[in-house]
Amino acid sequence: VTFSFLDYGVGIFNSLSSKSARDPGYSMFAKYFKLGGKNHVILQKIMEGKLRNVSRTRDHKHGTGLPGMKSAFDNNFVSKLVILSNDVYANIGSVEYERLNANFSGTFIQFHFR
Repeated sequence: VTFSFLDYGVGIFNSLSSKSARDPGYSMFAKYFKLGGKNHVILQKIMEGKLRNVSRTRDHKHGTGLPGMKSAFDNNFVSKLVILSNDVYANIGSVEYERLNANFSGTFIQFHFR
């Protein structure tokens, strides 16, 4: 069974931007130096567990969705995991994290159940 989800929001990486004091986000400086700068690098670090609980709000339990998907893949619960968000394409199984020349304002996630 294959599931595909399409969210027409702002996308994973655009949602990290600073918003307000209550919803701090990440400045361009913090995004570059704390997270890794380029979106495809940030996603790879998140999926490899090198960045934990990365979320715009930094609220407890936020930022656990992507690592949870990676855990499902690692535990063979799903056999394929592909993510497309903003300017990033990632195929988790083949460890491909690429910067795209186009920007997709949203997030597309596809996975196959074993």
